[in-house]
Parts: sequence; structure tokens; C-alpha cells
Amino acid sequence: MRRGIIILLFLCSLIVMLSVVSCLQFDGANSNSFDKSVDLENDIKEKLFGMWQYGGRSIGAGYNHIYYFNKDGTYRFQHSQYDGENREIEHSGEWKVNGNKIYLTVKKKIELEGGVLSEASGSVSSEKEIIGGETKEVYLSLPETMEISISDYNSEEGTININGEEYWNLDQKYYEKESMESNSYKLGDMQENGFEVIEEQSFEVELNNFGNVRFVSGCKNNEYDIPKIYFYLVDKQGYVRYTFPEFYGNEWTFSELKAVAFEDINKDGLKDVIVISEYIFGHGANADEPFKVAGVYLQKGSEFVSMDSLNNEINGTKNNNSIKEVTEFLNKQNIKAF
Repeated sequence: MRRGIIILLFLCSLIVMLSVVSCLQFDGANSNSFDKSVDLENDIKEKLFGMWQYGGRSIGAGYNHIYYFNKDGTYRFQHSQYDGENREIEHSGEWKVNGNKIYLTVKKKIELEGGVLSEASGSVSSEKEIIGGETKEVYLSLPETMEISISDYNSEEGTININGEEYWNLDQKYYEKESMESNSYKLGDMQENGFEVIEEQSFEVELNNFGNVRFVSGCKNNEYDIPKIYFYLVDKQGYVRYTFPEFYGNEWTFSELKAVAFEDINKDGLKDVIVISEYIFGHGANADEPFKVAGVYLQKGSEFVSMDSLNNEINGTKNNNSIKEVTEFLNKQNIKAF
């Protein structure tokens, strides 16, 4: 009898243990599934950040349909300027991703009020256009929800299908890629797309592996309309020979380029590049208070390398106020250790 009770108790304990293990495994599976879902959603969002225009990257007399997907979770959609009959100019609000869908919460619209529908001029593709209307901002007391589908993302070409129509990313790197592929990657092409040369900080220089070239400094607003600086090596025919890695300080809002110098920092016989720029935060209590950022590009074979660890050391110790201060600091360092 006692033996039977012991066996029964053992079997009950075993059943309880198996149930606990099963629950733990189920919870773990759900947790992993959830983590993968979150990772996938974040991966899709990363790919969507920026400006996307319907039909191509060229902008003629006006822009086509454009989506702006911002990192802070807000969005803006602008209707094509070639549709002269449309009274809704744009809508904006918040966006989120779920699978292959984007859900827009529309909180604000800009509409055209009044005016007369007349025969269209040559600047629009519609047969008629509204003349004399006034723009009006409309804030929705009850936000609207819109669902759009996404597919066929191509990172190489910078394209994606939105509701079955192809949209093109307007990031500067895709303009440069297309220009290089068509063998017409010239400084003038970039200037036509909004790149402004900073003449006082652009120089003719001999840079070892690149020969005699022009070091070109310039500024261009990114997709969020924030000014950033970029650097290029251009030959005598105006072709871009080399594009430098993005400058160390470009996470902030560019204000003024203070200095550029060419020196052999690591004593390997090759000229390196030192840059000092001024930035502002662009937001917060000290939004417009300028601060300096120094960055170094080391010449390595057929490229220039930007080393975050070295730039962190220069700026973290505040040795970034002048070229002399930067070089004196670097002369005391073991550059090869970075």
C-alpha cells in the first residue's frame, strides 16, 4: 500500500515538472518570436528612413508624390505638384511598420481653399489647375488612419514599391552612384543637385596616391533639410576622383567650416587631412550655441580612413580649436594604436 502511494506521488511530481518545463519552453519560444518580430520591424524602418519620390529621382519644374519617413516616428506625404486639380497639398502625422504594411496616423493636412479651376498652364500635367487659391492648415480632431503596402525593396538602387508603384530614395549617395555609372560624375552635377562648394576651404593639392587634385569642401542639406559638409577630390576635368567618408561631426547641424590642412600625421610618408568645423545642436536650450569639431582622415593606399576612436580622443580632450592644437596633440599620440 505504502509503495503504491509513493509511486503515485512520484508520478504526480513528474507531471507537474513536465508542465512547468513545457510552459517555460512555450514562453521562451514566444519571447524569441517576439524579439524576431521587433528586429524585423526595426530593420524595415531603418530602410525606409528618408525621402521617397514616385517615378524617379529627377526633379524638374516640381516634385512628384513624395513620402518623408522620419526617425522620430513622424511622416509627411506631399502630393505631386504636377496635379493642378488636387486641393490636398499634403498630409502628415505618425507612422509605424507591421509586416509589409505601413500604418499612417494622419493628424494634419494642408489644403488649397478657394480659387478658380482654369485651363492648365505648361507646368502641370493635368488638364486644369486651381488658380488663386490659398493654402490652409487643417488639424484633425479625430486623426485618420491610412494603410499602405510595401514590397520589392532594392538597397543597391534605392527603390521600393509603395502600393504597387515604384518610389526612389532621394539620398545624395544614389545621385552619386548613378552619375558614376553613367561616367558623368562631375562636380557640376552635384552643384545642380544642391551641393554648394566652400571656395575658401577648397584647395589644389598634391596627395601622393591621388596626384595633383583639387580638394573640394562643400555643404548640402540632407533629406531632413539639415546642412551637412562633404569632401571630394576632383581632377582638372571636373570629375570626382574620390569621395571622403562622412565627416565625424555630421551628426549635428553644420554651421561653418573653420580650417582644412594637409599633413603627414602618422609619419608614413603620405599626406593626411585635418578638418575643423563648427556646429550647432539645432534644438534644445542651447540650440544656436556653436561648438567646434575636429576630424582626421588618414591616407591609406587608395583611400582615406576616418577613425572614430582617434576623433573621439581629439574632441573628448578638447584639442580641437585650431590645426596647431590638433597636430601638437597628435604628435604626442601613438597613432598606430588607434
